Amino acid sequence: MSLVAILLVAASVVFHATWNVYLKEESSDAGFLVSFNVAAAILVVPLALWTLPRIEIFLPVAPHLLASSVCNAFYYLFLYHTYRKGDFSVGYPVSRSAPIFVVTIAGLMLGETTSATGLAGIVLVVAGCFLIPFGSLKDFAREVRSGSFLSPAMGFALLTALATSGYSLFDKYGSLPPYRAAGTLGSLGYMALEWLLTGVMLYGIARFGLRQRETLRPLVTHAKKVWIAAFLMTFSYGFVMVAYQFANVSYVVGFRQLSVVLGVVLGALVLKERVTQGRAVGTAIIAIGLILIALA
Repeated sequence: MSLVAILLVAASVVFHATWNVYLKEESSDAGFLVSFNVAAAILVVPLALWTLPRIEIFLPVAPHLLASSVCNAFYYLFLYHTYRKGDFSVGYPVSRSAPIFVVTIAGLMLGETTSATGLAGIVLVVAGCFLIPFGSLKDFAREVRSGSFLSPAMGFALLTALATSGYSLFDKYGSLPPYRAAGTLGSLGYMALEWLLTGVMLYGIARFGLRQRETLRPLVTHAKKVWIAAFLMTFSYGFVMVAYQFANVSYVVGFRQLSVVLGVVLGALVLKERVTQGRAVGTAIIAIGLILIALA
């Protein structure tokens, strides 16, 4: 994995873990989820306007844009329910277990190869993600044997991971033509169009699906937190969109799980969640996996 990709993803994960803490703090309010996505859509309007005179670059990847936006909208919906049902230090790591889906789909359907070192790193990262929710190694073994580990929070976290896999793959291959035609701005223009579509979809889901009447009220009542979260989210994924051009998608998605380590730390320091043996061991395993991915 190139140094450029490592630095881009490392910067991304700091922003990503931070806005997820904000979402957990406001997880009782679907309006906050929609509001900061709408705010993010507003932030990228200049980039979206930049794409208009160059629309011929983006029309061929319109199916990727639409599919990725659908996956993105469901990602936020599933993540919202994950945080409503359980601890941040439980839901966040499992929701980040997407690499196992990405490497499988990318290998079987897209022909993308992964080195033995990279694959070992991905397996360790995912194993660590699933270990973190449990109090100890004994608890993990007991829960797996009984099957009772499939709690509602775990179920939504797995759906979140699957949605992450979807938008990651669509974005990697959908952003390639714009990048080749217009460089970094092409990738970011693609992201801007995706953000606009996602914001519209989420508003529709919250307003008519979840029957949330005051969907955009947090834009006024929690303006500071909404705009900070929107800024963090936009720059976080902007870094990832550029990193896709320098590295295998499986490695980028795998290395993004550095945010899990940061998430456990923030869960303990900010949300005052207990650091159990399972969380400590799982975090250490993820760290080893990340080193292997960086060396791949």
